[in-house]
Amino acid sequence: MVWKNCIRLYILMALFISLPAIADEIVGLEKKDLPYVNEELRKLDIDTQIDTKGKLDLGSKKITNLATPTATTDGVNKAYVDGKVPIMYMVEDNTQTTKTSATWEDFLVTNVTLDEESDVLVCLSFAAGYETGYGEVAFRAKVGTTYSNPSLLEWIGSNRTPPADFSFLIPTVAAGTYSIGIQWYVIAGSITSSFYNQAYAYNRAIISVYQ
Repeated sequence: MVWKNCIRLYILMALFISLPAIADEIVGLEKKDLPYVNEELRKLDIDTQIDTKGKLDLGSKKITNLATPTATTDGVNKAYVDGKVPIMYMVEDNTQTTKTSATWEDFLVTNVTLDEESDVLVCLSFAAGYETGYGEVAFRAKVGTTYSNPSLLEWIGSNRTPPADFSFLIPTVAAGTYSIGIQWYVIAGSITSSFYNQAYAYNRAIISVYQ
């Protein structure tokens, strides 16, 4: 047993002697050693960084290399969020514009550049109008020379209240620059937009691009 105790003592002495050298190595870590240190830190229990209120304080540090989510409770990375939040444009006008011809013409349009293949949603709020005879007008969305199915608006009287709202989806539009917005077509009578309460009667087209 004596010789075993001697071995133990020898080992302890060796460790005691080497501790300063080990400490110096830790203090003198170079950049090349950081991946190893990071790997060791990853092994730590994350619960030790969560306070008693259940919040994880990262001290203004980033979370990197987050995978694309697959479950509803997964965290998401910036690229995923950027791809889901639409890019939006608004075209509005409250001038009194009279439409009488039975041909499709641009009503609320603007040029938009799509950086990649996208779905385009165009929403119209037709705030006010004036008609002669039985008012009947159709609206449709356009993306360049691609058009949605039209929606019909008809009424009897002078003022269109509340506003008429329509939504048009044109999916899978290739990247490029397009004239995007709303066209209109008078079927019966004549239509004057923003005829009543001109200061407030804005007609708006909201364009949402989902990339």
